[in-house]
Amino acid sequence: MAPTRIVAILACALCLCAASADDAFYDIRLADLQLTEGELPGAEDGSFHRNWRRMPYMSPRVVLDGAGEAYAGEPAEPDRFQNAPIRDWRLLVRAAEGERVTGTLILPKRDYSAMVVTRFAIEPEHADADAGDDFYRAKRDHFEELRDRAVPGSAWFRYRAQQARSALGEGPDARAWRPGRELNDAFALFTGGRAVTENLQLDQVLPQVAAGARTIDIDSLEGITVAEYDWGELTSGVDPQSEQRLDPLASLIPHDQHAAFFPSFHALMDALDELDRGELPIFQLTTPRPEDARTLERYERQLGLPRTAIARLLGPAFVKSVALTGSDPYFPSGTDVALLFEPGDAGTLRDILFAQIQTSAQRFTDAEPVHGEIAGIAYKGFRTPTRTLCSYAAIVGDGVVVTNSLGQIERLAGVDRGATASLASLDEFRFFRDRYRLGDPDETALLMLSDATIRRWAGARWRIATARRMLAASVLADATCRLIDDPESAIVLLPESRHLDFGAIRRTATGIHSARFGSLEFQTPIAELKIEKASESEAQAYRRWRNGYQRNWRWAFDPIAMRLSAKEDRLAADLTVMPLIGSSQYNWWVAFSDGAKIGEGDAHNALVHVALSINTDAQVMQQYANMARGMMMLQFNPLGWVGETVALYAEADPIWEKLADAEPHEVEDVIGDAKGAIPVAMHVEVKSMVKLTAFLAGARTVFEQTTPGTLVWEPRTHGDQGYTRVGLSESAKTSRAMDQLNVYYAAMPEGLVVSLHEGVLQRAIDRHLAQRKAGGDPNAAAGGEASGEVESPWLGENLAMTIDADGWETLLSVFDDQFEDRMQRRAWENIPILNAWHRL
Repeated sequence: MAPTRIVAILACALCLCAASADDAFYDIRLADLQLTEGELPGAEDGSFHRNWRRMPYMSPRVVLDGAGEAYAGEPAEPDRFQNAPIRDWRLLVRAAEGERVTGTLILPKRDYSAMVVTRFAIEPEHADADAGDDFYRAKRDHFEELRDRAVPGSAWFRYRAQQARSALGEGPDARAWRPGRELNDAFALFTGGRAVTENLQLDQVLPQVAAGARTIDIDSLEGITVAEYDWGELTSGVDPQSEQRLDPLASLIPHDQHAAFFPSFHALMDALDELDRGELPIFQLTTPRPEDARTLERYERQLGLPRTAIARLLGPAFVKSVALTGSDPYFPSGTDVALLFEPGDAGTLRDILFAQIQTSAQRFTDAEPVHGEIAGIAYKGFRTPTRTLCSYAAIVGDGVVVTNSLGQIERLAGVDRGATASLASLDEFRFFRDRYRLGDPDETALLMLSDATIRRWAGARWRIATARRMLAASVLADATCRLIDDPESAIVLLPESRHLDFGAIRRTATGIHSARFGSLEFQTPIAELKIEKASESEAQAYRRWRNGYQRNWRWAFDPIAMRLSAKEDRLAADLTVMPLIGSSQYNWWVAFSDGAKIGEGDAHNALVHVALSINTDAQVMQQYANMARGMMMLQFNPLGWVGETVALYAEADPIWEKLADAEPHEVEDVIGDAKGAIPVAMHVEVKSMVKLTAFLAGARTVFEQTTPGTLVWEPRTHGDQGYTRVGLSESAKTSRAMDQLNVYYAAMPEGLVVSLHEGVLQRAIDRHLAQRKAGGDPNAAAGGEASGEVESPWLGENLAMTIDADGWETLLSVFDDQFEDRMQRRAWENIPILNAWHRL
């Protein structure tokens, strides 16, 4: 929040919408507050800059013993360049007139290292009739700040902010309906999820819809016109017999739906167990928030298929393989899902699944049996009015399906009778199944987003429906907040949303339910919102988004596929995105690696190992080469020796634990005690020893000419391999611990190795000598025998990272301050709504 506002902190009671005639207001400087227990934090607590990231999460909080509400924070006009002392902060209170006010005041220390708890009392004679507007401004600013942070409880905060605005005679805040960008940090670069998020842009929601007649045929709005990827060259070498190695269930899945294939029932259980522990990527697309959405648990309950011990025991006997599909990835808010099973006997499996659904339905008093036929497919199941349980079982083609949407049965039936193309019919799917071979023992799941799927998600119908559903959810949330505040009140929808058709609206045991949009627990899937017309404002908003989206693509966009491997000792993900969006965070990496593939890169067991393919003909590499040529005054390309792979790695060593235990001011001493021997190294593939020798000679000449007498170059030998130590000369050293650093490098035909740790370098030499002795087989470097054909040790072709599980905790501990601080802040984001919930 801007420093010129009061940093209002937490409402401490279920308060009235506006002041009554019996309300009294107080505006008291904390230095003048009567404290009955404890004392205010002192100015000597340190600089707030040390823990400044905690400021939004360690806000002051006020808890009144009786009815009313209170906020504390900086004065309205503090010094622009310095935070006001806590003694000058203000306490703003609304309480019953004529009564003594008591409560608890919780304030952060100056350095935000902890909170200080005090008790206070305010006598009735200190009431200030002119403090009402200041109080409501503090309340408004507090809840709008929480709303804009997009923390859990945003609907409640939006509602409370509007209460304050109404008391001040202000209209609604236009920002209140602006969706936050919640996917920016959904995935890290190395998981590949960042690429998925950028390419799909699911976080880019259309602006608020304006009221007005919907007069435009939605099919008349032009969708994505970016060219399709040309698969001719990529599939020309694919074995024609590979079609026999496609997933059998792929022939039942529509070509424009997402799909996840599991080669066995055990693989499905492994993936779901991993989802319970850490959430698999397909479910993370829209869930970066800190609260636990219990997504998997909700869909297990809705489909009536819990992961019981009996299911784990019987499943493999009746199921060969499994696929998960649906029309969109919005699992947390509500989507249509279909579980497809490849059966041994379709009739038997369907009856077993229906029996399980029937057993689950007994837990719901309002569950009703349903049956019928759609598109020639007979189905039966159970459903509750709010779809808390909604499950249909049917036989489609050679598969058995359990789904929460009759629309899915209709779509699968269309594929079965040939009216809709299947995923198996796509060249892109054949390409990915050739890249990720079916039957690989390491495969737990293959996730696939086809070109048609992405185009449909980027089309006008889907984007406009998404915007309407998001607005409807906000409206239902606002109405829910009003009922929490006044359970006897009627359901009131905000004027901003009256142009949306909600259908019949009623109260249920789980909240407000709209016949058209569903409930906050499960919104009607986008595919079921039959939208045929759009307003002019919706059309304009979509055109603006579409034009911006298309500018991000150079010439084509196409599918995304990811193979997951969840084993007891290994969790891996191999992602292929072809191509990346133009404005990607991967651009820096692409500039180096496009057109090259990772080689062996001295792959071995390391704490962390990162490999990047290098295209020496790339423009960025040519720029670096020209810079180096100028510095070294050479007539040839000084980087012409660089091969296609650069790898960085860190090895396990006791120094990591010492660094983890050291205070920030002690880090340099730890490094000094180790004489700078940090167990990290870089390995650069060499394609020309002659050019490498010239480069190293040129680099040494440059250093000796620019800083004569500063460096010592000492030749050493390990085994039959020579290497060099480079360090400061005795005359150049000072008392600083960092002057103990040495750089060791070895130039070998297999690669240039550079390290700060002599032992790490020597072990690299040992691996290369073993590989050389084994005739070039990299498997020998890890102690294996020559195997002839060499397979890449890396999952990816351009950028890859491996992390040793045994060293994971040690690695995190080195950065525990940052890691713990980040996790702590994610947990603290839940505190405001939990406090409000506690008071309610």
